[in-house]
Amino acid sequence: MIEENAPLRKATSDDYGIVRDIPSPDDVLYSIDYDHETGYLKLNGFRIMRFQWENTVDKVFSELFKQSGSVKQIELDSADANAIINNIKMPLSFRKAVFRTSENGKKLQVTTKITRARLKQFRVKLTVVDGFITEKRDAFYKSEKD
Repeated sequence: MIEENAPLRKATSDDYGIVRDIPSPDDVLYSIDYDHETGYLKLNGFRIMRFQWENTVDKVFSELFKQSGSVKQIELDSADANAIINNIKMPLSFRKAVFRTSENGKKLQVTTKITRARLKQFRVKLTVVDGFITEKRDAFYKSEKD
C-alpha cells in the first residue's frame, strides 16, 4: 500500500532517455539548384560551379531547372548530355546519384532532392559529399576576403 504523504522521489537524468530522431530513407539531405541569373549550380545553397552566360550548359540548365518537381528531364538536340555532366566537378558517386543520361546522350535527367535512400542506392558516403560542400564553402569565403 502506498502512503498518501510519501515524499516524491526526485527525477534523475537516468529516468528520461534522450529519444533521437530515427533517420528515414525519405529524408532529403541535399538539394541541387541552378540560378540562371548568376550561372551558379548550387548544392544546399553553396555555389559548386559557375557556367558562362548563354553557353550550352547555361541554356540546358535554365530550361531544365524551370520544370517543377524533384526529377527534371530534358531532351537535347545533339548528344551533349554526357559531355555536360562529365564536366561538372563533384564526387563521381554523387554526380551519378544526381545526373543521368540516356544511352544515346540526348536526354538529361537531374534529381534535385537527394534522399538518404538515393545516396544508399548509389553507395554515396555522406562524408564525401559533406567534405565537398565544405571545400566549396571555404573557397567561396576565401574569395570573398580577397
